[in-house]
Amino acid sequence: DPNPLAIDFQTLDPSIVVNAQDMSSGHLANGSEAWAPLFVESEMYHSSEFDLAHLLQQMQDAPPRGVDLRDRRWFTKTHLNCFRGDEMISWLLSAFKDVQTRGEAVAVGNEIMECGAFNHVRGQHRFRDGNYFYQIAGPYRTSNYPDTAGMFIKSAGKSAPATPIMEARFSPAMKVAVVKNESKGTESPHINATTRKQVLLSQVLQYDVDPSRSSDQQEVVELHYDRIHNPENCYHIRLSWLTTTHKLVRDAISRWSTLANSHGLTLVQMPVKEASEQHQSHPFDRPHRVKLAYQPPHRLPTTPTTSTRHSSALLIDNGHFLKAVMRRLDFVLDFEAANSFSTKLNVTYSWGPLDYTMTQFVHRSGLILAQICTDEVDFDFLLLQNRLASAKVALASSSRNVKDIMQSVDDFCSDEGKLQKLYNEGDVFKGPALSPSSKAFMNGADIDVPPMHLPPHLLR
Repeated sequence: DPNPLAIDFQTLDPSIVVNAQDMSSGHLANGSEAWAPLFVESEMYHSSEFDLAHLLQQMQDAPPRGVDLRDRRWFTKTHLNCFRGDEMISWLLSAFKDVQTRGEAVAVGNEIMECGAFNHVRGQHRFRDGNYFYQIAGPYRTSNYPDTAGMFIKSAGKSAPATPIMEARFSPAMKVAVVKNESKGTESPHINATTRKQVLLSQVLQYDVDPSRSSDQQEVVELHYDRIHNPENCYHIRLSWLTTTHKLVRDAISRWSTLANSHGLTLVQMPVKEASEQHQSHPFDRPHRVKLAYQPPHRLPTTPTTSTRHSSALLIDNGHFLKAVMRRLDFVLDFEAANSFSTKLNVTYSWGPLDYTMTQFVHRSGLILAQICTDEVDFDFLLLQNRLASAKVALASSSRNVKDIMQSVDDFCSDEGKLQKLYNEGDVFKGPALSPSSKAFMNGADIDVPPMHLPPHLLR
């Protein structure tokens, strides 16, 4: 496998990729298949081993992530939240990487059914490929509801029309909760908003730092790695451990550094905290403040479209001019500020939530950290020496030292002509690409850009 960690490579910054989820939410709700989700193959199940609880939870999500669940009437009874056998077969084919035929999907479905996960609404059939109605078992349901409702009895908050129900299910952002009526002692359905869906930007694995078995104990660390990566930006590896021998960890990092150098890359040790917070633990490390002599324009260039919806969605990165200045000065994007991501999604890393208050860059030498200060009036950048960068990194990168790099930043930011020329360049801004499904909303503009959408499996 050329990509065993299933890292998705992009040409855009992570915030733009994640924020595109808001643009595509309408198409997902309509069940459009034109959007090409990321990480699909890595998140698919395998029939030989899979998490049953997680699978059933995903089944109950809104399509296309989940199965189409509807209330269906059979004679005088209405069976609530049922799915059809043939539709379940199609879903299993898309959810399991090793299931290729409908016959194999039937076998997997019966295996799941034998675990007590779901059953036929009248208990008369096994799992079959056809117009058979099945219902998820009570212990695995994500919301409480009865199995059936009588012909003249209203079900949970709605009437019982003929099978199948044609109106849409409750919105994916809503769920039915049962609230007890204290005055009458009865229970009534109530709709509450669910929590925000989670987007995980990194993943974690257990890594053995002692492959030669030189230690008499298990030497394992937790290794966190990025799942979305733009080759123009930094790629992050974060280690955490408790009882692992520190020397073995250093030896592993040394091996990685040698391997990275052989491929033209540089492994740089970085502080966990952002540059603006370093003075809390190192009071003598005060950042150097830089003010632009010529401020960027108060407008955001967008790719022209005829759709107001998409045009407004492109205005998402109000600090892109400052990012362009950093990249021109040979800085590489490290971490983006938490407020760069959509508040409609719970964006986190595998080690915790986003905690950077300002977008951070690092010089290609690894010697200087720089942060963009979009909310400050007196300065636009903070520069701080990265004291964790080793002398080997500094010598291997170039003969320039910290003072030379900071001086070059000061010189460029104080030159109005160079700044104005940079702002006027047409390729300063890289906006989010639109999906081919947007062709219906476009008149030929930007329809050739590749699709971009977060994988439904990352949204919890």
